[in-house]
Amino acid sequence: MTQITYDDRHLTERQVTVVSNQNILQDFGYDYDIFANLAARKDNLRNLEERFTYDRLNRLTDIWLNNAPTGHMAYDALGRMTDKQADGQQVFASAQHDYIGPDGQLRPHAISGAQVQGNPFPTEQLDIDYTMFDKAKSLRQYDENGILLGQIEYQYGF
Repeated sequence: MTQITYDDRHLTERQVTVVSNQNILQDFGYDYDIFANLAARKDNLRNLEERFTYDRLNRLTDIWLNNAPTGHMAYDALGRMTDKQADGQQVFASAQHDYIGPDGQLRPHAISGAQVQGNPFPTEQLDIDYTMFDKAKSLRQYDENGILLGQIEYQYGF
């Protein structure tokens, strides 16, 4: 049986407990800030708690696990992510956002380059076409030499 308690202020889940044969299988607690951003989530069975902070524009900036910092994100003046750390490791830093798509159009929010440790980004190219409703229409994946590895087309109906 699953028991869910809701936060009256935001109509979001406050507590989720799953019980089977009188054994508690899951027991999660959630807390939200005044803007309904997830501020904390706790696994009461394993005694793990994650806390989250946000900037003035409600963008996630920091993550802590049991009071130890595990993640950080930084943004430029246009709201694009420039730096990211996850699980205590730098994923990328000093991101540039000047990617030109295959159609010659600037993709102002796509990361075109960044300082990285190792290679967290795939070397393959992935092109995505969208419908007029911003749903994925087709995906094409190419290897580092530009050879098509695979393609998938989506059709949406009523």
